[in-house]
Amino acid sequence: MVMPLVGDKSRRHTVLLMDRDNAEVFYSKISELDELFSCVSHHIHYMVGEDHHIVVQMKRAYEISNACVTIVHGALVYRRQHQTWYPSPEGLISWNCQPVVRTGLWSITNVVTHLLSQASSTHFSVKSSLRSQLELLTDILLESYMNSITPRIECGDESKSLIEEYHHRRDVLLFALYQHAMDFTEYKYQLSFI
Repeated sequence: MVMPLVGDKSRRHTVLLMDRDNAEVFYSKISELDELFSCVSHHIHYMVGEDHHIVVQMKRAYEISNACVTIVHGALVYRRQHQTWYPSPEGLISWNCQPVVRTGLWSITNVVTHLLSQASSTHFSVKSSLRSQLELLTDILLESYMNSITPRIECGDESKSLIEEYHHRRDVLLFALYQHAMDFTEYKYQLSFI
């Protein structure tokens, strides 16, 4: 579902990468990942399908969030394994900390949070899987914010608005995780009396 939206633009911009050095290939591929996160940011409600049953929406949100988590982890592992190909990261903001990636991650995280609050306890297995994805997305998103804020502070750049955005989103996500943990505990407690 995500790939057709991103794929058309990527196919139009396909270039032969065989003669390029490793760093240029990596950054060419990263720009394609940026397109994916931009697509998620702008089309998440279409991809999840707001007019479908909540279980279908939750399954789609799980697939999209799982893809986002896998992409971020895969790219970071790849860069660590081939760190000699790239310049020192000191003073540079990693690609996964760019605004387009953060916005895409926030969009899917926001949808996941909303779906979890709307789902009933009868959807326990799907809700449990989606809750695990929310934890992973929260870790990635908050780390991305911290890795964006730190270099700005070190360089003396203006970071107040980014810090405020981080605090707001952190509070929303941590409250959602707390609420879902409480719901889960209550559900397990009720099961013990059945």
